[in-house]
Amino acid sequence: MANDEAVEQLRQGTMRWMAWRGNPDRLDLLNADLKGLFLPDVDLSGARLADADLSQAKMIGGFFRLADLSGARLEGCELLGANFGNADLSGIRLQRATATNATFDHANLAGAKLIGAILTGARFLSAFMLRAELLDADLRRAEFSGAVLTQANLSNAKLHGARFISCYDIETVILTGARYDRTTRWPRGFDASTKGAIME
Repeated sequence: MANDEAVEQLRQGTMRWMAWRGNPDRLDLLNADLKGLFLPDVDLSGARLADADLSQAKMIGGFFRLADLSGARLEGCELLGANFGNADLSGIRLQRATATNATFDHANLAGAKLIGAILTGARFLSAFMLRAELLDADLRRAEFSGAVLTQANLSNAKLHGARFISCYDIETVILTGARYDRTTRWPRGFDASTKGAIME
């Protein structure tokens, strides 16, 4: 259950939340209904947001490092430049979210749903992405170096300029209909066209 006072403070906006949040016990936002909030630059680092509903929220530049967002709903969110480093994002729903230049380094994205998300320039360094769903996502210039991509689904994704150097299990990734170009970087010896990807 969410801390009711925490939910109320967050609904008052970023400045009110930042002044109040100090005690770690105040970061319990499990199952909280936070739909559509306007929270630019909000700091939710370390917060417990499992199964919370943040759909359509505007959290540009937000900090979510080490937060538990497992199973949370962030469909349609605006997350440009947000930082999800080392966060638990397993099972998160980020369909159609805009997270240009966001950071997901070392995050757990197992089973995450990022279908149709705009992730241009996003960073997934050493992220764990087992069976993550990135169908139709815009991943142009995204960085996946060191990421574990076991059975991730990138069907129909835009991969122009993306970097997959030193990622793991690229041979298990579903790339049917994904589009890439000469600036896309794959692990040595990997041929994306054999997985159904299309070079443009």
